[in-house]
Amino acid sequence: MNQRETLVFTAFTGVTFVQDFSDFHKYAEELMGRPILTHQFASAELAEQIAAAAKPEFLRICKNVSNYY
Repeated sequence: MNQRETLVFTAFTGVTFVQDFSDFHKYAEELMGRPILTHQFASAELAEQIAAAAKPEFLRICKNVSNYY
């Protein structure tokens, strides 16, 4: 799994696959198209929005893996 994939999986599942939270923070801001303050990550609503934004890429990754095997 490459770095981008770990960011996508973290965003979609809510399980931390990254070693450096700042990388995920930047990715989440990219997904949402706006700055996110650190304390906002405690919001279930924000987690749902991030997961929804990451879903298309998550599904592409999963499809590529299933095509591999």
